[in-house]
Amino acid sequence: MTDSIIIVAGFGMFVGWTLHSMYRQFKDDQMFKRIMVEIDKEEEHDIEHIIPLCYVEQDGDNYFLYNKKTMQFYVQATSYEGLAERMAELGISVACVKDQDKSMWFVNGRVEELVN
Repeated sequence: MTDSIIIVAGFGMFVGWTLHSMYRQFKDDQMFKRIMVEIDKEEEHDIEHIIPLCYVEQDGDNYFLYNKKTMQFYVQATSYEGLAERMAELGISVACVKDQDKSMWFVNGRVEELVN
């Protein structure tokens, strides 16, 4: 009889320990997912801050460069190359730039990778 009680108690402790481990794993997975969602949000914000997405508007011979999302005006010039140079002067070394019919990168004061 005492052997049966010891076996049942041991089995109960083993089942309890196993269920507790499974529950902790489940809670840790939930916490990890929440943390990853927050990290993804922060990384997205950091990328937008580091590499701004800019748009070009043309008025006559002048080009105006601004960020639509933040409504921040950056520079104006008479050519894309001038815009890129002025962005470098502001300390922005890389920017993704979109015009009505083309996209390009401004990298260290140069226009790179024109896509029509």
